[in-house]
Amino acid sequence: MADEATRVTGPTRTVSRRSWRISAHPVSWMLLACTTLPVLMTSIDATILASVLPFVKTHFGLDDTGPV
Repeated sequence: MADEATRVTGPTRTVSRRSWRISAHPVSWMLLACTTLPVLMTSIDATILASVLPFVKTHFGLDDTGPV
């Protein structure tokens, strides 16, 4: 049985670096940023803030009801 690396079922072509370049309309990049930012903010709020908040509260002398 032939190795998969040696089997070629169709014509081959050389892929240049230019064909891997990502190009899109600037509006597409802005929409990507506008949808990525809320996801990032949610993950920060859910993970990082929950682990850091107790230390911040003790450092600034805060309680769940307000300043101590």
